[in-house]
Amino acid sequence: MFSSGENVNPEPIALSVRQLHKHFGDIHAVRGIDLDIAVGECLGLLGPNGAGKTTLITQLTGLYPATNGNAWIGGFSIKD
Repeated sequence: MFSSGENVNPEPIALSVRQLHKHFGDIHAVRGIDLDIAVGECLGLLGPNGAGKTTLITQLTGLYPATNGNAWIGGFSIKD
């Protein structure tokens, strides 16, 4: 049994996202994404049109600044 907060995945984290939000005025395109992807893992983003998939990727690549929250790619913050 694992205790709360213990890292159960021994692989290093390649991408970590915490409470990422993006607002365009009154439109909430991304609402509180939490995500960890270990080195070597693959991720697929699925969802209907308008779900925020492209907005999430453009935030992670630095094209859109996050309204709230942060993400770290290889240990580097997207806000720096």
